[in-house]
Amino acid sequence: MPAIEIWAQVISKPEDSLGILNLGKRDVGSDLHNPIPVLRFSESITVFSGEVEKLNDQHAFLKSSSNFNNSDLIGLGISHPCTTFDKWRLIPLVNSNYDVVDCIQTFF
Repeated sequence: MPAIEIWAQVISKPEDSLGILNLGKRDVGSDLHNPIPVLRFSESITVFSGEVEKLNDQHAFLKSSSNFNNSDLIGLGISHPCTTFDKWRLIPLVNSNYDVVDCIQTFF
């Protein structure tokens, strides 16, 4: 189970099974492994599977045989969040409906 979820948008889909996300090394830690796609939001939140094959400074390269489209949001699991906390000074805290209920200030 991920310690933290980070959401990114599919900004390009050059191939059926390849999506480019607007998230990169500047946004998430990847010290042990790349973020793991776990959820997808289009009209509702659904379980999603795939792999972030490559992560560069500003983009993630998502490979998946699951259905996804441009502008979908992909929820990514981060197992070791410390280096992700280091990149964000304020992190939204959400409830089970993904309503923002608070914000957490980080001091890394």
